Amino acid sequence: MKKIYFLLLPLLSIGQSISCDEFLKSIEYDGYKLGTSIVYNSDAISNVVWYEYEDMLFTVVRFTSSYKEYIYGGWEYSSYDYFNFKSSFEESVSKGTFFNKNIRSAKVNCY
Repeated sequence: MKKIYFLLLPLLSIGQSISCDEFLKSIEYDGYKLGTSIVYNSDAISNVVWYEYEDMLFTVVRFTSSYKEYIYGGWEYSSYDYFNFKSSFEESVSKGTFFNKNIRSAKVNCY
């Protein structure tokens, strides 16, 4: 089985504090929604919405237990990397494991 490794480093650096609600609105209204990954039969993740915003890739992850949404990303955007990243997430056996290895560390620091 061919393994794919990602080295997507977050580029986002918010110089001033921003609320998560404000940042989420900016991503949703000023960004471009690339797609949605619906997760079935997961105890952790309900869905992931993928956005391109200011030439960066972001994910808005909704968790099953709380239905709260959290913003991750700030990776440099390219359509190729987005497609591979999204496909790898969707094809992974464990969405939670993929999330922990490839997305979790890129949580956007907002309040």
